[in-house]
Amino acid sequence: MSRRKRLALVVGAPAATFTAGAALGLAGVVGGAGQACPFTFGGTVIRAEIVCMKGGLVRDIRIDRGRIATIGPGRSLAISERDGTAVTIPVAPTARITLGGSPVGFNALKKNMRVQTKREGDGPADTVDATRR
Repeated sequence: MSRRKRLALVVGAPAATFTAGAALGLAGVVGGAGQACPFTFGGTVIRAEIVCMKGGLVRDIRIDRGRIATIGPGRSLAISERDGTAVTIPVAPTARITLGGSPVGFNALKKNMRVQTKREGDGPADTVDATRR
């Protein structure tokens, strides 16, 4: 095997493995309600923005994590993220909201709960996952 072919194999295999792993990881977030983001990103991620192509359209998926600082009027959550960033996120009337994995209404969300939201671009959150701790 020539030196060039060996180099391509050594460099190409890890790159292909990383690309396949990234594609599988993003499938959970972009794929829809069946997948939960914590399994994709792990506990150290504060926020994420994923830009991908699905069905011929560019999608911008945003994930925010933190504690609920205030619950505002018009179904919005002010979240204090772990790095000190404050973000206010509107919540869609049709959003899937869970508390400890069980479906709940928006009124079940309380100040100081840990929360993770998923939204498309600057739109309202379509998923809100909360825990009491």
